[in-house]
Amino acid sequence: MNEYHRANGLVKEIKKHCSPDGDGAQRLAHILVGGLDARLAGTGNELYNNLVPTFSPIRDILNAHCLLQSASPFIRASFYFANYAIIEAVQKAPKLHLIDFEIDCGFQWPSLMQGLSQMKGGPPKLRITGIDIPRPGFSSINEETGWRLQDYARSFSVPFEYNGILGVKWESICIEDLNIKRDEMLVVNSLYQFENYRSETDGIECSRNEVLDIIRKIRPHIFVHGIINGSFGDALFVTCFRQVLLHYSTMFDFLDSIVPKENKQRQFIEQVMWAHEAVNAIACEGSKRIKRPETYKKWHQRNLAAGFEQLPLNPAIIKRIKNRVSAVFNNGFYVEDDHQWLLLGWKGRIIHDTRIIHLDRTVRQKKNGMLLTMRLYNIQFEEYNITIASKIFTSKDVQSLLAQLNL
Repeated sequence: MNEYHRANGLVKEIKKHCSPDGDGAQRLAHILVGGLDARLAGTGNELYNNLVPTFSPIRDILNAHCLLQSASPFIRASFYFANYAIIEAVQKAPKLHLIDFEIDCGFQWPSLMQGLSQMKGGPPKLRITGIDIPRPGFSSINEETGWRLQDYARSFSVPFEYNGILGVKWESICIEDLNIKRDEMLVVNSLYQFENYRSETDGIECSRNEVLDIIRKIRPHIFVHGIINGSFGDALFVTCFRQVLLHYSTMFDFLDSIVPKENKQRQFIEQVMWAHEAVNAIACEGSKRIKRPETYKKWHQRNLAAGFEQLPLNPAIIKRIKNRVSAVFNNGFYVEDDHQWLLLGWKGRIIHDTRIIHLDRTVRQKKNGMLLTMRLYNIQFEEYNITIASKIFTSKDVQSLLAQLNL
């Protein structure tokens, strides 16, 4: 009981020095101390639910995403690299089927459509199956995503079809529901949502591996896999809190250095989107704790079990990313490559597990006496990792599209 009162006293003292309207450190402290307070009071789940941006207007989400894209290179570089690989893979295919695990608002796909529209011989027919994690109130967003992508496809003259799958846990998806057709180039895409699924630290069966098994059974020609790279999925609270502080202090710092604190989109990002994630990590436990990101090292072990091997980085891609980051973004960001790793830092400090890697994963399966082989590449950029099944990018057609895929 004495420790409880002491902790409460410390929380009250910290509250005196934080503010949702202060600098980046004060704003982050305001969120974290709220999470600590809720944890001590046993009301973490209630606070988390109150922060869930379930009914946030789609306009707010779009504006926040645009701000993040303009303020930092992280998301734009991820989309750029992934779409680049997809276009290279689909060069001679008349039809492309994208299965997007957690499509959300579909921000990734307009630039892909633009690139497809510039292909020699015209674009392939594009079919997107958008799968969303079960969340109350999000059915309308999935529908709006389909309508919005239809408008983009029409503007780029890309033949398009959209199918949304809602309210189904990923590990429960039936392959038959995906309506896979043999005459289509098949791509599976999942960016930054695997932290929402159970890992071994939960003491129960790992649904992350179950989902990966489903993706393997789908047998895509291309697999694009993105993860949030972090260490606050740990079951130990002290370790978890320390990693949450490290992760978000960097994120708040770069946003504070670039965007005025009065900016409404910045406030939405910090006090709704990032607060929602941070509070869940430090104030919720058990099945209520949704956000459990793993480091790239743990994900690398999962990949090794499937046969991943590291490959050299593509020099042309490294050069373009470096040039664009230095030319377009705040000079606090910098890019380096070291031993086939591309590292992105902020103000002289490499952000935790910040890098781009390519991994060669050769998966061999025998089916009906035939040996099947896939090669996958992995890229990690800032807080994100992307795994891409593809060949080395050398197509002249793709090179001509780089300008269209605005990094």
